[in-house]
Amino acid sequence: MNKNKIISNALEYNNVVSETLDELSSPLKDNFGITTIAYARFNDNKIFHISNNVDWYDFYITNGFFDSPHHQTEINNLVSDKYVVLRKGNNKFVQAMHRFNVWHGISIYKRSNDLIEMWNFATYKNNENILNFYLNNLSLLEKFIIYVKNKAGDIFNPSNNGIWLNRKKSIILPQAFDNSKAHQFLSETSLDKFKLENSSATLTKKEMDYLYYLSLGKSIKEISYIMNISPRTLETRLNYMKNKLNCSYKSDLIQVFHESSLKDLYK
Repeated sequence: MNKNKIISNALEYNNVVSETLDELSSPLKDNFGITTIAYARFNDNKIFHISNNVDWYDFYITNGFFDSPHHQTEINNLVSDKYVVLRKGNNKFVQAMHRFNVWHGISIYKRSNDLIEMWNFATYKNNENILNFYLNNLSLLEKFIIYVKNKAGDIFNPSNNGIWLNRKKSIILPQAFDNSKAHQFLSETSLDKFKLENSSATLTKKEMDYLYYLSLGKSIKEISYIMNISPRTLETRLNYMKNKLNCSYKSDLIQVFHESSLKDLYK
């Protein structure tokens, strides 16, 4: 199939599915102002791509941006299962996005064996605070990806091979990251005790776990079951922690946990 026919097929397919993708994306738009969603899948020298922003998609495809080397540059950093890119700068590609009101974007690349998926999220020009949202709420974007795939998985797995666009060069996957180094790092930076900000008190790992489960709203009975101790023993340890942290109630302990940066250990 010739190039022009494949491009025509891709444009037609996106026109059909863009409305569905746009409807599914409404929670992101209504709550956070994310207006443009795009999905791409790379396999060897081919790419499958869709977006809810039809005008930007048509320009992107007809002007050959799908064959841009920037994808390979970013995929070079995909040594684990995920790589996140904030869309900033003033290069030709970013300038083109701005023409179609695609600003402050983020791309999430995901790797599964020899397959690479890419999700793009972007907003309008004045929504500059979205960058802080991206950095602090990646888990919400991950949840959205799961949500939209479950709601409309078929549009991301087309049976028509005639809509896969041909790239001049195949995507080369980087060597996978050696996870043993991460395990080594964690073992070398492990802590037996944790110091709280604005306090001379320190907590053991188990005491931190008690606070974490309390912050989740779990009962004494539930926490004692998870931690494999008796409810009476747990109550005794919590009372000890109240004295150590100058707290009167369990709610005070929960507040201490939420105000501490140590809660990030449980993300």
